[in-house]
Amino acid sequence: MQLSDSSGSTDGDVLARIRRVAVSLFRCHSEPFNADTTADDIDGWDSLSHTVFLLGLEREFGVRFDIGRVAHLTKMGDMADEIARLVS
Repeated sequence: MQLSDSSGSTDGDVLARIRRVAVSLFRCHSEPFNADTTADDIDGWDSLSHTVFLLGLEREFGVRFDIGRVAHLTKMGDMADEIARLVS
């Protein structure tokens, strides 16, 4: 699935855009990020940075996560699925 970014481009898929936000926040290379990546895989990904990460994703995609569902967004693939659901 492809979604337009804030510049109107559709060159990247949802997971690639999530990866961009994560790389910026966690200040690391994009190699460790894939659909199965969790907080356990990334240094510095704790409960506070998870919240900041979700806020960054909301800005990136122009969505609002339902507070009742965010506890289930533990893997990057889960986040991509939820974003796709929200924008459809």
